Amino acid sequence: MLLKTAEEYYKTLSQLAKAADKAIITSFGVFASIGFDGDINHKFPSLEYKFLNEHANHPDLTMIIGIHGYYSAKPSNSGACRDCLSAYARRALRIEKHRETFENIHWRTLESLHSKVSTFWTDNQVISVVGSRNFTNSPNHEAAFVITSQPEAIQVRDYALSLESMSTPVTLDDLMLFVIKQTGSDYALNIACGTG
Repeated sequence: MLLKTAEEYYKTLSQLAKAADKAIITSFGVFASIGFDGDINHKFPSLEYKFLNEHANHPDLTMIIGIHGYYSAKPSNSGACRDCLSAYARRALRIEKHRETFENIHWRTLESLHSKVSTFWTDNQVISVVGSRNFTNSPNHEAAFVITSQPEAIQVRDYALSLESMSTPVTLDDLMLFVIKQTGSDYALNIACGTG
């Protein structure tokens, strides 16, 4: 089955999550209506927030969020563009705000992860979804396929499990250390927190 709209995508994920004992969803970045300040931003209602809120008490749902290395849109400024540094730090730290808001969900990060796969299973069945949609409230045209054939759905599940084994649990300390490592100092954190 082809899922062509965000509404179709999240409706399907929701139905699958309700029936699954375990689920893994991967995304490059995350934005589920949680702003840089950590507040729920009702100006930007999102299907991502609705999904996570609906399944906040799922017995075993893991979100693996891909994070990327730092780069500046203004390299002529030696990569020290205040806007770039601040946005980078805030995006990274916002992952922790998602973890705090949906604390029963298992939040993990994996550097350079760009896969968008979801897999749901019980002892008797695996259903997987492969596509291009991230958990970022994107207005872009995206598509995904639902895979019910057990050999292929299991392959996607095993791939997601391998990503899980490479990923690390989300903690604020680890995210701050990641930002410092990527940017070469704690300057980005100071700017993001309004002290730099």
